[in-house]
Amino acid sequence: SMHDAASQFPLPKDMSKTVCMVCPPPGVEYKDLDTTPLKLQEDDEETASYVHFEESVNYLGIIIHFDLGPTHAMKKRIALASARNWQYRGILNNRAFDAKVKGSILTATVLPMLLYGSEVWNPTVTQQKKVSAVWNGYCRAALRITSKIQQDHHIKSETVWARLGVASIHYYLRHRRLSWLGKIARMDMSRWPRKLLTSEAKVGPSDEKTPTPSLGAT
Repeated sequence: SMHDAASQFPLPKDMSKTVCMVCPPPGVEYKDLDTTPLKLQEDDEETASYVHFEESVNYLGIIIHFDLGPTHAMKKRIALASARNWQYRGILNNRAFDAKVKGSILTATVLPMLLYGSEVWNPTVTQQKKVSAVWNGYCRAALRITSKIQQDHHIKSETVWARLGVASIHYYLRHRRLSWLGKIARMDMSRWPRKLLTSEAKVGPSDEKTPTPSLGAT
């Protein structure tokens, strides 16, 4: 059972911050799983230790949900980026500052907050459009351009980016992913990140002529 499998993992001495998360297999709803607290010690109820199951966990500032999708992580990043953008509203909304200065502030403060952990996102087209709309909104606000002004005067996003000296959110997403993959590619094959991204798990008996790649093979 799931509880038997979870109990096999080594656990730290300090259990105050330890939680469990289970990812349901295809065709199974999360609500149908047994997520009752996991009892770790066969003691009486007063001294027994329990670990609770959570629908999502926060690992190094990244939200990992049981569906393994980026929806919840993206919502958190958008909320934090919006709060950071609000903190710098005094500069971003000030006509006295040059547009290029505002663009530098956006890319140095707001953009990292928005795209933190985006290297491991697997967003759908709709989710990418949402993040793009948020970033474009920040850029327009820095130039005091509302959505209505943009529509009435047919102002293209490319024009806004050029005035600020920034790029589209798709460019930044690709840059961060490629930078991360480059670091993985330069790792030695003894490193687990390189193993996991360049190997395949053996799923059955291999053919002598066409052997199935095993963990650690490239």
